[in-house]
Amino acid sequence: MAKREIDKMRKKIRAICFVALAIVILTCSLLMAAKPFFLEVPKVTKDKVICFAVYTVHNNILKMTAQLYPLDDADPRTVRLQIRRDGTWAQIAEGDVIEKGWIATFRVENWDPSRDIQYRLAHDTYTINVGHGPSRKSLTGIKAIDPSDNKTLTIVF
Repeated sequence: MAKREIDKMRKKIRAICFVALAIVILTCSLLMAAKPFFLEVPKVTKDKVICFAVYTVHNNILKMTAQLYPLDDADPRTVRLQIRRDGTWAQIAEGDVIEKGWIATFRVENWDPSRDIQYRLAHDTYTINVGHGPSRKSLTGIKAIDPSDNKTLTIVF
């Protein structure tokens, strides 16, 4: 190719790059000026602050995380893990609420995964029945609870 043709092609490439850069800058400035999109966490009543629980059992150690909705300043910052023993509820662990993420964690050693144990989570005066397990049949899983009707969805991995 002749030098003149190469110079023409370079000018065209520069012009295309300039137009592309102008489009990118314009688009970015429009996006930055637009109202940011934020997810909104719904406000729930005190009896529905526990969203769900996630657990795993390994080497006879139960590890559970309870997810909560944001709490008010006056709300207690603890969640209790209870199991059904001889017809009554017994507290086996208590977890402090971690405000970054609104979670409470539990670690229970000597968990017997061969037994199907009924358990629940409690915050203040509100308790939510999470269900049975974790047993050998479901060593890892998620218990998701709809607080409006206390129905449980179990997802086993």
